[in-house]
Amino acid sequence: MGFRQIFIALDGPVLDRSAGYFALFRELMQEFEFPCPPWPQFALSFQKGLSLRALLPARWPAAVEEKLMEQWEERLEELEAGGGDRVWPEVPSVLSTWSRHAFLVLVARRRALHQVLGQVDALGLRPFFRVIVLSSQWHWPDARLWSSPAPESKNSLLVAGHPWELQSGKARGLITAAVTAGPFPLSQILAAKPDYVWSRLREGNPVVREPGRREAELPPTPRAFAVAGGR
Repeated sequence: MGFRQIFIALDGPVLDRSAGYFALFRELMQEFEFPCPPWPQFALSFQKGLSLRALLPARWPAAVEEKLMEQWEERLEELEAGGGDRVWPEVPSVLSTWSRHAFLVLVARRRALHQVLGQVDALGLRPFFRVIVLSSQWHWPDARLWSSPAPESKNSLLVAGHPWELQSGKARGLITAAVTAGPFPLSQILAAKPDYVWSRLREGNPVVREPGRREAELPPTPRAFAVAGGR
């Protein structure tokens, strides 16, 4: 199956935040006065999409566990809104290939316009995307997003790592692909019923690279670099 248009969420599929997630988890463990599991254990849990609760002490009081999880969610938002990011090693190559087969739209959340553009340029991502969409958790995707070329849902793919992003895409009739390289447990991701489940973006190559699709099938000239705002 080939796709005319692909929406790619910045967080998860593109950005590697594993080190930042571990630093945040270690900080919380110190605050709650409990030894932090070593990086290999955290990384394995992270890669498998297991819940953060799986790394917590089995006999912790429920109230303490809930307080820690609340702190995790709150600080996670701050972490994902910050800078200092890096992309997964294979991302530039994958995006270069995909951009020759489909119209790519990058979706970024909870960031000011100047932050997104600065981040995209610093990471060398701008050449791969025809449109960048700013959005928020509660209004994703923005209705204006569909003004970009080839809006037909049957020819559009959403690649994301957050369960609510996948649910939003499903609600709009898109084919959805979940990338599990993120802080969300696999159970939550699977509950969104994605059509594909990939551990990393590169696993989508066979799906996107439909035999016979040519670059000439895309619009002959790229649209101006456009930004649609969320609400």
